[in-house]
Amino acid sequence: MPESHRFDFLEIRPKGSEQPSLRRVMRPRPATEVDLTVRWRVVEIIGQPGAALGEFNTPAGMWVDRQGNLFVADSFNHRLQKITPDGEVSGLGSRGKGWQEFLYPQAVVVDGNGFAYVLDQGNHRIAKISPTGAFLSHWGTAGSLPGFLNAPCSLALDHFGNIYVADTGNSRIQVFTTTGNFVETFGRGYAFNRPQSVYVSENSGVFVADTLNHRIVQFDRSGTPLRVLGGYGHEIGRLHGPCAVVVDRRGNVYVADNGNARVQVFNPRGEPAVILQRHSVPNFLLTAPAGLALAPDGALYVADAGAHRVIKLQTVS
Repeated sequence: MPESHRFDFLEIRPKGSEQPSLRRVMRPRPATEVDLTVRWRVVEIIGQPGAALGEFNTPAGMWVDRQGNLFVADSFNHRLQKITPDGEVSGLGSRGKGWQEFLYPQAVVVDGNGFAYVLDQGNHRIAKISPTGAFLSHWGTAGSLPGFLNAPCSLALDHFGNIYVADTGNSRIQVFTTTGNFVETFGRGYAFNRPQSVYVSENSGVFVADTLNHRIVQFDRSGTPLRVLGGYGHEIGRLHGPCAVVVDRRGNVYVADNGNARVQVFNPRGEPAVILQRHSVPNFLLTAPAGLALAPDGALYVADAGAHRVIKLQTVS
């Protein structure tokens, strides 16, 4: 079986082993339900298991650009897929360590000029790709010193041209320029435990899915902790291995609560507001949420790694 560092739950690969390892866990069913303050509906199921264009094998991080194009890190197919609003699908990359190759890509972000940055986890590097799909550069080196990476899982862009990387295997968040120059270790002194996701909100600060501490931590831009959401558990507002976080313009925080097989939404005050799961949203058969993306129109995309597909949801007016 192929292996990856994005987990239910993460295990760091032994020294000398080329492959990371995946370990699945039994997920307890949430003990309680919640009356939704906002109703959601499934509007589209994208993809199915497979290796053809438009099919997925353990999809992970995603991004939706200003034009509504959906980019998906198709992890176990070792490629990046792009799906236009008209349904046209294209793929980029193949398995390997070379110039146009990936090894378990886990995340992608696209800047305002259309340049994509892909987190190539197995190669411990980040690839920069032009709007036309040309590979422009790679940067990153395996290791634990400042500026080195170990099984990174997520990346985020700010408006100043900095890239925040969830350096999962080193249990830290690092900041680089878009050319790969090391800037700083973010939140220095905070004790992360295998953080799998980082998201930069220009209005609300920096959010980190501190996965094996089972919580979301909100920081200001200087790296000072402001608030903690979650904590281990299966009740409303509690988390079990959160592996993705995004924030909308209103300050609502969306969390892929992987171990509980659901997506939770916290309002700007940090209170649990919505639970998205099979018991609360018709046809939302979620098994292992591994990635989240918000579209400009407010649609929410959920990468269901266990079912090898992407689910698109919208609010019900």
